[in-house]
Amino acid sequence: MFRVRKRASTEHSQGFFTLIPQPLLLPTPNPSQEGSREKGRKSKKSDSYSPLPIWERGWGRGQFSTGRAHFINPKYRVSEDVGMDLGSAWERCLGGSASTETPDFLSFFDMASVRLEKITHKFNSATAIIDITFEVPDGEFWVLVGPSGCGKSTILRTIAGLSTATSGNLYIGGILMNGVRARQRDVAMVFQNYALYPHMTVAQNLAFGLEMRQVDATKIEERVATVARTLDIAHLLKRKPKELSGGQQQRVALGRAIVREPQVFLLDEPLSNLDAQLRDDTRAELKQLHQSLGITTIYVTHDQIEAMTLADQIVVLDRGRIQQIGDPQTIYARPKNQMVATFLGSPPMNILQATYTRDVFLVDSQHLPCPGAVKDRLQPEPGKIFNLGIRPEHIQIVSQEESHHLILEVKVVEPLGRETLIRAALPESGAIVNIQVASDWRRRPGDRLCVQLNLDRLFVFDSTTSNTLYPNGT
Repeated sequence: MFRVRKRASTEHSQGFFTLIPQPLLLPTPNPSQEGSREKGRKSKKSDSYSPLPIWERGWGRGQFSTGRAHFINPKYRVSEDVGMDLGSAWERCLGGSASTETPDFLSFFDMASVRLEKITHKFNSATAIIDITFEVPDGEFWVLVGPSGCGKSTILRTIAGLSTATSGNLYIGGILMNGVRARQRDVAMVFQNYALYPHMTVAQNLAFGLEMRQVDATKIEERVATVARTLDIAHLLKRKPKELSGGQQQRVALGRAIVREPQVFLLDEPLSNLDAQLRDDTRAELKQLHQSLGITTIYVTHDQIEAMTLADQIVVLDRGRIQQIGDPQTIYARPKNQMVATFLGSPPMNILQATYTRDVFLVDSQHLPCPGAVKDRLQPEPGKIFNLGIRPEHIQIVSQEESHHLILEVKVVEPLGRETLIRAALPESGAIVNIQVASDWRRRPGDRLCVQLNLDRLFVFDSTTSNTLYPNGT
C-alpha cells in the first residue's frame, strides 16, 4: 500500500506527489478550498487526505485501479527517485486508450524489489557493515549468510527501518526509503524468538496487525482464515502461544507476517530455536510457501544448509563486507575466496598449506603433484606458498599398495548413518583433513590412511589475501 503526498518543490511551482508506503491517500478536490485560494486566502486543510485505495493488493501482486484515475493530476510527478510522470504512466498503462481494463502497474513501477546502495552502518567507533550493495528482484528469495557478527541482522534491521544507516541509499519498490519510518515501509519481519502476544489466541495474534491498521473486520476474518489454512494452523486458532509447540509458534509468527500482504518478508534466523527434525520440515514448508506466494523475501541465517536449500541467491558476508553473491551451486563450485569456500559445505572444505617446488606441492613433507592446468594458469615461482583446498567428497581412501598422494592418521570416526565422516590429520603439522566414506567403512583412531585426491577438483588460494587463484582466479 502507498500514500501519495503533495509536497512543495524548489524547482517547480507545481506541487509534487511522493509515493511512500501506507494505505493510499490522495488529496481530493474541495471546492471551498479552491475558492479560498482564488481569494488569496491560504486554506488550513489544503493538505488534507481522503482514502483512495487505487492500489489493490492480492497475494503478492497488485493492480492499478483505473476507476479512480481522475484524481491524479498529470502535471504532478511521482518523486524524483521514480521520475515518471503519473499522467504518462497512466496513459502507458492504458495503452493510450480510455480502456476500463485494469492494467498491470507492476510493469512500470518495480513494486517489490529491494535495492541497497553503498549502505554503511556505524555504532560509535565500531563499523557493523561497509558499502553493502545488492538488489533483490521482485519475488525472489535471497539469503544473507555468514558467521556471527558479520552484519547480517544489521542489514535486515536497516531494511526494516529499525536501524538507520550511517550512509548509503535504500530503495523498496523503487522508492527511496531513507528517513521513512518502519511502520510506513510495508515490510513484515519474523524474529528468532517469534514475539507472539502470550495473552492472545492464535487468531488474535494473526489479526492484531490488521486491526491496528483499521482493516474492515470482514476482510480480517477472511485473511486470517486463508492464512490459517495455508499454514495448516486452522485447528489452532483458539489456542494461546503457551499451548503450541515450537513449530506451531513459528507458523503463527509467519502467518502474522503473511496476513498483512506486505511487499517484502524479512526473516531473521526464524528456525534457529527449533530441533533438527522440525527445522528440516519447517525449512521445506518455507520454500513451498514462497513458491506459492511469490513475495520478495530476505532471510538471515548462519546455517549454510538453510542458505543452500532455500535461496535463489546467496549473499555471503564476513566482517561487515560482502564476500560473494550468487546462486547456491555457483558459490559452492566457484567460491571467490577461502572464506566462502570453507563456510559453505558440510563438512567444510579442507585447507592444506603447501609450498610449490619442481612441479609438485610440498604438503607436510609429502609430495602432491601440481596439475598441469594449475601450473599453466599460475606459473608459480619455486618456494611460493599456497593454500590448497579440497572438499571431503573429493578424497578417496586407497590401499598402501595403490598410488596415493598423502598419508594421514585417523583422529575421530563419526558414523552418520548413510555415510561416515573421518577426521584425520597430517602426521607432522596436525592439520585436520575431513573425509567422507561409505557407512560400512571400519577404522579406529590411530590407524594410518593412504588417500588420493581428485586433483581436477583442487582449489588454490593466495596464502596472503585468501583470494581464489584457481580454478576461477585470474
